[in-house]
Amino acid sequence: MANEIKRSSDRFKPVREEFDKAKAKLDRFDRLEKSVRSSIESEKGKAALDQSALDAAISDKITQYNKYQEDVNIFKDRIEKLKHDISDWKQWYNFIADIDKSEQIKRLDIEIRWRGEEIRELQHKIGTLEARKLEARIFLMQKGQKQQSHEKGLDALSADKDPRLLSAISRKSRAAAELDAARKLVEPNS
Repeated sequence: MANEIKRSSDRFKPVREEFDKAKAKLDRFDRLEKSVRSSIESEKGKAALDQSALDAAISDKITQYNKYQEDVNIFKDRIEKLKHDISDWKQWYNFIADIDKSEQIKRLDIEIRWRGEEIRELQHKIGTLEARKLEARIFLMQKGQKQQSHEKGLDALSADKDPRLLSAISRKSRAAAELDAARKLVEPNS
């Protein structure tokens, strides 16, 4: 009789193991659901607090962008003035008498050279400012999208509608169904 009981319990051992695995899986997905729900609710609470900081950051970046553009315009105007001056110096040189040209070529070279160096420096500064403007534009696009989603109320959606939570709930439901099936095998009368 003891042998019969042992054989009977051995026969249910794989079923009991499946039941234990299904229960452990359900417990894991239950913890996952709670963790995801907590994380989402925390994010939503933080998003509300961050809105004023977001508005301030956007305003600051717009101010920076406008300052960069203003500086670029100033530098471009200065470059045009320098180019015009170089043109004037070349014109001056072309209209002086041929006798004086050999002496005045050094003066022309000096005037063109320092203006050319200043133009190169200004062009480098413009390049740096254009890169900063691009960074500001990217920042504004990203933060603008976040602000639009806030204004549309997308971040105010219920945590229950978040895809991450829906996925965790779906997995938990499947695990619960597996546990019920395993329970029926272990306890056929339930």
